[in-house]
Amino acid sequence: MRIHRHADAGAFLRSAESWLLRSEPENNLVIGVAQTSSRQESGVDEYWATVHDGGQVVGAAFRTPPFPLGLTRMPAGAIPALLEDVMDVYRQLPGVAGPATVAEPFARHWQEREGGSWRVRFFQRIYALTELAVLAALPSGLLRSMDDSDENLIWEWMDGFVRDTGISVPVERFVQSLLNDRRFFLWDDNGPRSVVAAGRDTPHGACITAVYTPSEYRANGYASAAVAALSRQILVSGKQFCCLYTDLSNPTSNSIYAKIGYEPVRDDMELVFEQSRSYSAV
Repeated sequence: MRIHRHADAGAFLRSAESWLLRSEPENNLVIGVAQTSSRQESGVDEYWATVHDGGQVVGAAFRTPPFPLGLTRMPAGAIPALLEDVMDVYRQLPGVAGPATVAEPFARHWQEREGGSWRVRFFQRIYALTELAVLAALPSGLLRSMDDSDENLIWEWMDGFVRDTGISVPVERFVQSLLNDRRFFLWDDNGPRSVVAAGRDTPHGACITAVYTPSEYRANGYASAAVAALSRQILVSGKQFCCLYTDLSNPTSNSIYAKIGYEPVRDDMELVFEQSRSYSAV
């Protein structure tokens, strides 16, 4: 196994994109992040690497600080070599995220080298939809695009989204980008009741994110209706699929998306590293 580290996201995509697109829904995160990064000035200490077996790409790894290291599927035998390459760039990591079959072995190897411990922050599932199911019933109201008067409410609701999901990294830049591009949509039933966003795009799909309903409006079907309506818009626009992530500890959201027509693609996990040593490097 050979690790090839790339100077920037553009070089990474030139090497990895054709391989990533073979499983585009499950690789939506790395494709979307790399496409965004390639269109702007590369961030400090970004990491873009491909795993090669002979002349073929068989995996990838990436990081845009302050987020954890992200991994795709790859052969187990690649993990020791990848660890060595990552450690040339970072002597400290907040954690690692990706398929359970890869993330957990990487965490064990990291712990053996660096000490400390690790714990699971999330068990997640990637879902994809290519054809929308017909919902038995919809709540009153409709999905509408956000306007300027919604911005303060969206910021308030995104604070609630962060609290409810336990996200530990700063999301202000992410939210501001969605606001700037008018990617938030609201289910309106005599006033906003739920919010959803059309997040990153991939060549043939789009990822739905930031689904949130305040507690006082829950159990009315607003989130289901909002996700279904936005999914329909994305497919009608010409995309071949929509995808989203769910927290596997939340049976309600997983059930909701299955009823809409979303099907499981891959189970992921995010692991947090709790260091026993102190380093000055990122």
